[in-house]
Formats: sequence, structure tokens, C-alpha cells
Amino acid sequence: LVRATAEKQQQAVRIALGATRGQLVRQAMVSSILLALAGGVGAIAMAYAVAHSVLSLAFRGADYVPVNVNPSLPILAFAVLAALVTAVLCAIIPAWMMTKTDPASAIRGTSRTMKDSSSTAQRVLVITQAALSVVLLCAAGLLLRSLNNLEKQDFGFQTRDRYIVGIDPFLAGYKPEQLDDLYRKLHERLMKIPGAQKVAFALYTPLSHDNWNRGVFIPGQPDPQPDNDWYSATYIRISPEYFDGIGAKLHAGRFFTDGDDNHTRKVAIVNQVFADRYFHGDAIGKHFGAEPELRSQFEIVGIVENTKHNDPYKTPPPMYYLPFAQKMEIFKSEYKQFEGLEHYAGQVVLYVNNATPATMEAETRQAFADVNPLLTPRSFQTFAYQVSTNFNQDELLARLTSLFGVVALILASIGLYGVTAYSVERRTGEIGVRMALGADRTSILRDVLRRALAHCLIGLAIGVPLAYAAGKFMAQHLFGVGAFDLPVAVVTLAVLSLAATVAALVPARRAASIEPMVALRTE
Repeated sequence: LVRATAEKQQQAVRIALGATRGQLVRQAMVSSILLALAGGVGAIAMAYAVAHSVLSLAFRGADYVPVNVNPSLPILAFAVLAALVTAVLCAIIPAWMMTKTDPASAIRGTSRTMKDSSSTAQRVLVITQAALSVVLLCAAGLLLRSLNNLEKQDFGFQTRDRYIVGIDPFLAGYKPEQLDDLYRKLHERLMKIPGAQKVAFALYTPLSHDNWNRGVFIPGQPDPQPDNDWYSATYIRISPEYFDGIGAKLHAGRFFTDGDDNHTRKVAIVNQVFADRYFHGDAIGKHFGAEPELRSQFEIVGIVENTKHNDPYKTPPPMYYLPFAQKMEIFKSEYKQFEGLEHYAGQVVLYVNNATPATMEAETRQAFADVNPLLTPRSFQTFAYQVSTNFNQDELLARLTSLFGVVALILASIGLYGVTAYSVERRTGEIGVRMALGADRTSILRDVLRRALAHCLIGLAIGVPLAYAAGKFMAQHLFGVGAFDLPVAVVTLAVLSLAATVAALVPARRAASIEPMVALRTE
């Protein structure tokens, strides 16, 4: 539109020399379509690159990705068609408007105007784009703050220098009665790895996307009810060095020892939530069970800090730990098969100083092969990586929203630039007259910037309450941040204001550099 306005007199000369309006419109369309095709080629390449990046982020850590994101022919055809239709519309409408001008009037310069002729529709579009940019950028800021809070929270364990190895003794042919000997041999061999501090076995480890749960029966307290999870607790079987392995702290009592076996009293360690909920914090020496007939089976010997094992977004539930070396008494025979499965460790925790993941993986696989070539690790990863996979969805949302916010910011800047440039082009004669009458370049620059930024500021003012409403809508996806975050809002408004100033500055400087005689002569 700006270019068509600038070439208005040139088009009038062409019409006067015999060019038809159809020829001029076709010329504009060819130029615009070539631009659309060039942009489309780049967009297709970007589509492939971005799609694979998003896919790797969404399924990070997965062994199998069930989605093929290569754009199909119908999708590509639709995208190219949309680009061409947009190009045609963006070319034909302003070209047709300009060719409707009377050639004689255009050549005589009767288009001189003394006011900003930007249409209401253009101003509304700029305001709308600015408002939407505020919403998207604020949403992106909230999600990024939430993601940072999630990743930096106190999980109740340490991930530094820790590695998680997935194992499956059952597939290697081990019977339940052979497991204690296997764990002992593996422990001895893994501790020979240079820098090894602790080696621990667990049914599963924190935030490994696994969770075992059952009802808790306590002497003198009601039985668990099907519609109430008050007496429902998460549980896990571990080896004695488990808590040192993951870096969890002991609040009271003691950890398990090698002496906690089938020849001694059945013992358990509980987390602080368990102790507070069922025993008002005083849980050492108290008893509970997994069946109503055996509700005094386990004696609590230790209380550990709350660790987030299955959900990083919520307060940890009641949780208790049992040693691998002790077998649970079972009253109901149908439960005996499950008790045997509990003794098959699913993961090994390695706490090793001054080692790289690649070196550790090679050392670990060699150690397993030395114990039993059939016992091959199913997986190997750092503890930090295992934890990070719990935030794939949050990271995906934050990055996509940030991407959309940046796109909205760019579109708003382009829109403001276009409207300002169009206004300057229409006001060329007016600006020439004002400068001929004594207006300096600074006042012209200030005037153009003021008019342009006024539309943007209106959009920002409208966008703030919309951003707050969006924050309320997103509240269920946020962690540790409210629906409205002042630092996020301030940064968003500052970025948008800076982008709008830069976008408006280019045509404003062009207006201020107009030579009065050239402008008047053009008119």
C-alpha cells in the first residue's frame, strides 16, 4: 500500500500513456506472488526444522516417538495456497485503489493532504496487534517463570554426580531368592568404579514416572475407605544406601542397615508427611501394616524429608520405605505374587564424583557384564536428566508461547511500521509545507513518533487486563507464580515499547529527512 501510494503519480503517467488498469494490477500481482513464493520456500524449510525441534522437545527421553511431523503434501499445498491468496489480496487491493485515481488529477498533484489519512481500520489493527502481543508475551513470561520455579524447587534430593541405571533381574532369569546375592555382587563391583561414593538399589527412583501405592492400616485408627485416600500411601523398596545415594536427609531415627533382614523385626522408614498425618510427627517406634489383619507388622525406625517421587507439581503424599532384604508377611494368599515382584529392583542409583556420563555408562555396562552378561542395563541417564523429563510439557508450552509471542511482536512492529510509513507517504506534501514554513526536523520526527506510538500505547493499555485474564485462565499450569507478575508485565511492556519505537523510527526519520523543495515539487 505504501509503495502503491508512492508510485501514484508514476501509475497515472503510465495510464495516461496507454497502460490499462489490468496491466498495472497484473504487474503488482506478479511482484507480490514472486515474494510469496520466495517466502514460501523458506517457510517450508523452517517448517521441517521447527517441527522436528518441537517433536524432540515433546518426546525428550522417549525411546519411541509415535509421531511423524514431516509436512504432508496436502498440508504443503494448503500452506502454499494460503501464501499465494494472501499475496494476491495484498497486491490487488492497493493496486486497484491506486489505478482508480484520475490520471490528470494525480499528475497535477491534487492528492495533497494536510492531515493523517490512515484509516480507522489500520489503527484498529495496530492496536489489536499490540494488545495481542502483550497477552502472548506476558503468557510466555509467566510460563517461563513457572518452569524456572519448577526446575529450581527443593525436591528433597540431590541430582549432582548421580546416575540412574535401569535394570530388570527378572528378564535375566533371577528368582526372588537369588536377588539378595545379586544386589550384593553388583554393589561390590559398582563400588570399584573410580570415584564411586554410593551404590543403591530401588524399586523405582524419584520422578521416574513410576509409582506404587497401597492402603495403610494403623492400630487404633480407621481402615482405608475406597472413596477416601486419607489412608493411602506411596511405598518403595530400597537398599540401605538409598537415601545417601539420592542425597535425602534424615529427620529422626536411623536409615536401614545390612542387619535389617528376615531374621529381625520388620522395619520401615516414613517421610515427614506420613509421620505428621498419622502420628502427629511422633512416628518413631510406632507401627502400621499393609493389611487389616497385620496392621502392626512394620515398626517405624526413621523419618526422612519429603521427596517428590511421582509428581513435581504437588506436595509429596504420605510415603514409606521397606528394605529389599526383608520379606513382607502376607495374610491374603492372592497378594503373595505381588510381594515377590516388589523385590525386583527396577533402578540403580550411582553416586560418583569426577566422572562424565559417557565414561560412567561404559564403566557401568562393563560392571554389569562382569557380574552377569545376561543382566544388561535397560537404560542409563543422569539423575538430572531423569528429573528434567518431567517438565517436557511445561517447557514445550513455554517455548511455543514464547515463539508465538515473538511472532506477534514482529507482526505488531511490521504493522506499526506499515501504517506509519503509509501516513508519512500521504503526508509528504504537508511535511514539506511545514518545513518550508520553519518547522525543524526534530519537531517533525517527534510529531510522527507521537502519532505512531499513540496507537501502540492504546494497545498496550488494552493488553494488560487481557493478559491478567489470560493468566487467570492459565493458573492451573503455573507453579509458584500468580496470574499477574509485575516483573513479567514490566519487561513485556518495555520490550513492546522499544520494538514499537524502533518500528516507527525508520519512517519517522524518513519524514524528518524530507527536503521541502523536493516535497513541494513532487506535489
